[in-house]
Amino acid sequence: GTVCAGPALLEGMKGEEPASSTQSGNGVIGYDANGIPVFDESHPRFHHYYGSNSCVQGSAGCSYENAVAGLLRHPAPGASGEPVINGQTSFARPVGRVRHVVIDGGSQVVNVTIPGRHALHPGIVRRWVTQDALSVTIHTYGEGTGRLPRANEFFSESLWRRVDKNIFDYMREQQ
Repeated sequence: GTVCAGPALLEGMKGEEPASSTQSGNGVIGYDANGIPVFDESHPRFHHYYGSNSCVQGSAGCSYENAVAGLLRHPAPGASGEPVINGQTSFARPVGRVRHVVIDGGSQVVNVTIPGRHALHPGIVRRWVTQDALSVTIHTYGEGTGRLPRANEFFSESLWRRVDKNIFDYMREQQ
């Protein structure tokens, strides 16, 4: 299902507004310290989605460390399986190129669309790993003001479930 992460997630992330972004009307109102765009949630094409997939702690390869290693290998659809590093770009199948922002040693990766190289620009997908007493969870939160906002929301669950399956497959191989 879709859960609204809303403004709480964005609190404290609003940076200075470059004049060019506010004049273009593309819905980007600023950038955080990592160069990740912050979106105007009242923009007509603003959209967002949230999903998560988990494994049970203690089951084959299900650990926080393995999930972080897997996230770095599969941060976006079509990833090579080689770990990404901060600032690296790759092709997110089938929509275009993204820049990976690696945060907190890889426990969070943000995929930022590249202007003119990604069909859904401007947009981001923030992915992160958490654990509790019972499970390890991979979270995915996407937002943006680019093209096809409703289709983006509609297809997000099946798309990211397949990407997360690659992470869980990787984790099982590590046990």
